Amino acid sequence: MASKVPVIRAISFVSFLPHFVVVVCSILFWKWMGFESYLFLGPLTYLTISQLVSRGIPSDHRKGMQNVRAEAFEEAIPYFESSHAYFSKNAWIDDYRFITMLSHSKMSYREMALVNIAFCHTQIGRTQEAKEMYEDILVAYPDNTIAKTALRMIEGMS
Repeated sequence: MASKVPVIRAISFVSFLPHFVVVVCSILFWKWMGFESYLFLGPLTYLTISQLVSRGIPSDHRKGMQNVRAEAFEEAIPYFESSHAYFSKNAWIDDYRFITMLSHSKMSYREMALVNIAFCHTQIGRTQEAKEMYEDILVAYPDNTIAKTALRMIEGMS
């Protein structure tokens, strides 16, 4: 069943270079170990590591997104708040997410958490809270096009 809720994924194409290096290093490792199927094992190793870190580290973010897709917006907010707190406390993980989590995301998890919280507030009718959050997001992240667009939409509804 496809979700009616839009999910936006901005990708940082620069992050593909470290991923390519990891795949090549994995292939070379398995070749060095003497395995004949190194061309299979290298990418498999990368995919395994990628799945483990992308499912493990941002687990609250993933749970929040599951709730958004299920249109359980009220239930999603605490997960995004928890995700924001975690990545604020461990900013280096988020800042180097293309290595630490093998993430291609252009937007930081802290920024995504705030945008998702504001979106959830909008969806449950808390328009004023959403508007204030989007304005705060633009103070911290002035180039956030999602917040800019959402504010224009909210102001257009007023």
